[in-house]
Amino acid sequence: MSPSPTIASVHFANVAGDFGKAISEVLDRDGVLHPPSLVAELTRHIADDGFESDKARYMLVSSGVRAAWNMNFAEQRSRAVADWVAPHLCGQTKPDVDLLAGDCRLTGMIAARTGQQITALERVGHFDDLIDNELIDFVPWEDGDALPHTDTIFLGAVLHHERDPQAILDAIMSTTATKLVVLENCIDEDFSGDLHPALDLFFNQTLNQFGSDCVREHRTAAEWEEFLAPFGVLVHYSELSPVPALPFPYQLMVFKRDAV
Repeated sequence: MSPSPTIASVHFANVAGDFGKAISEVLDRDGVLHPPSLVAELTRHIADDGFESDKARYMLVSSGVRAAWNMNFAEQRSRAVADWVAPHLCGQTKPDVDLLAGDCRLTGMIAARTGQQITALERVGHFDDLIDNELIDFVPWEDGDALPHTDTIFLGAVLHHERDPQAILDAIMSTTATKLVVLENCIDEDFSGDLHPALDLFFNQTLNQFGSDCVREHRTAAEWEEFLAPFGVLVHYSELSPVPALPFPYQLMVFKRDAV
């Protein structure tokens, strides 16, 4: 059972239009069959009852949208991200570390592409059905535990969920890692600092009921670069768009530092 998450407050009326547009674009682009009225009714139920709306959840389940969306996220999104990220997670002498790896589905797809062992860490209580893969060494992790010494650490769209991302950076700084690979979905001119938390809440409280914190820790790409600069120098930046199952693009940032 996942722990009770920390939930951000979102004034939904301010982003309802952009929210509905974002949901519509994903459903249409990814070919998810849905009733024509679904997005309008979904938006209205969330506006009336919040992201934990039973009516909104029922619509997503009964229409088949939830199952189709989750399948696209698990398979299509993970494959696209693994293809993009894997070249930055290969050629190391020690197993890379995937920190806060969830169910390890993405971890396994990356490992399949690199052919190298990956150590996956996730907090106790934040994983249920782990993907079994001989290339993954899974280690339950708690805040305050030392991280494995490694050459490379990967953070796959998790920092914006952290109540204290500085604590994660401090833990990484204490390792021997010389490369930090960070995947994020950043604030930009299309996806504001209010819309991102609303979409987080939809994915984690409406479409699914996950234990992930949904907090206001989204940043622009420049702000993430500044935040992560204590680790090292940004040596690579790229963007993946569109991302299957998601309305916003992903940004990939790779930082390097000298051996500790």
